[in-house]
Amino acid sequence: ERDRLAHAQKATTATHERIAYDLEAKTADHDRLANDLEANTAAHDQLADDLEEKTAEQDRTALELQAAIADRNRTTRDLEAKTTDYDKLADDMEAKSADHDKLADALEAKTADHDRIARAWKAATADRERMAGDLE
Repeated sequence: ERDRLAHAQKATTATHERIAYDLEAKTADHDRLANDLEANTAAHDQLADDLEEKTAEQDRTALELQAAIADRNRTTRDLEAKTTDYDKLADDMEAKSADHDKLADALEAKTADHDRIARAWKAATADRERMAGDLE
């Protein structure tokens, strides 16, 4: 009976040792998996931080782009206003040129009248001098 109990105890001890060894191996596997999970969680957190930073950078870039578009739109409106002003000035200049041409034509006509009057004056002066000479 003692031999049987000793043999049973040996078998139980061997089983217990195998279970302890398996438990130790499973615990090591569990620890490795826990470490992997922790490393993956840290990597995930870093990726989330990177994504947040990139999103913030993209938001800043979008705001800068919106500001640049608004500035370009203001510049375009200013250019359109200046073009309108330029067109008005060109129209005014064209009208002034037409007025100038009319005044030049009128001056030319007046100059021609003046020249005719001067010639008539000269002729009348010459006639008077002849008459004065005839009277003497």
